[in-house]
Parts: sequence; structure tokens; C-alpha cells
Amino acid sequence: MLVVLLLIIFAIIDFGRLLFVSQSMKAASREGARSAAVRTNWGPENPGTGTTVAKATNDAASAAAALAGGSLDYSGTSSVGTFTRSQARAATPVTTPLCNATNAAAGQSVQVTVTSGFRWFTPVGIFSSNVNSVSASTTMRCE
Repeated sequence: MLVVLLLIIFAIIDFGRLLFVSQSMKAASREGARSAAVRTNWGPENPGTGTTVAKATNDAASAAAALAGGSLDYSGTSSVGTFTRSQARAATPVTTPLCNATNAAAGQSVQVTVTSGFRWFTPVGIFSSNVNSVSASTTMRCE
């Protein structure tokens, strides 16, 4: 009886972790897309670049990815170009804006996708084996 009770308690904890990670990935994709789509004239970095998207995405989701037992991965696409996590973390990061007045007219879209692996602690993962990663994608118009 105690084993069943513990299994139920830990299954509830696992599903709570899954919900938290899912919400964090959605928030991270929104933050990344927002930082790419909205051009501002302030801040130490060029607005709307892969670098700013990477910073916003890392700030919003790195803790959730660590809790999930996975690693954070993200990418962005627009009519101007694309970038990936490896490009953002390179020695020379992407500095071309994903939305800029020269290459992307206002109204065109930018899409940011964020993914993290998910490791189950309980045997509940056997029944939900297709949930081994959590991802979210957000599309916003360039402003």
C-alpha cells in the first residue's frame, strides 16, 4: 500500500515538472520572438539579433531545462535568415538582425522554436514514453 501511495505522489510531482517545463518553453519562445520582432534603440547589443534572442531565451528557460534533466536548444527563422543555439553561443555570435528595416519589411514574421529534453523520475514515463522532449514555437510579426 505504501509503495502505491509513493508511486502516486511521485507521479504527481513528475506531471507537475512536465507542466512547469512546458510553460517555461512557451514563455521562452515568446520572449525570444519578442526580442527579435521588436526593434529598440536601447541596450548594449544590437536589437533583434540572434544574440538578443539567445539571451532572452536562456534567461526564460535555462532553469526549466535543468529541472527537466535535458538541455536547452533553440532556433529562429525569418525572411532575413536563420540562427541556431550553436551560432548564438559561438565565439563570434550572430549579429545580423532577424527583423530589420533593410531586409525585412514590417509585417513579415519571425519564428522562434525552443526545445528541452525531459527525463521522467517515475515509471509513469513508460505510459508517456512519447513525451521525452518538450518544445514550443512562437511566430510574431516584425515591427
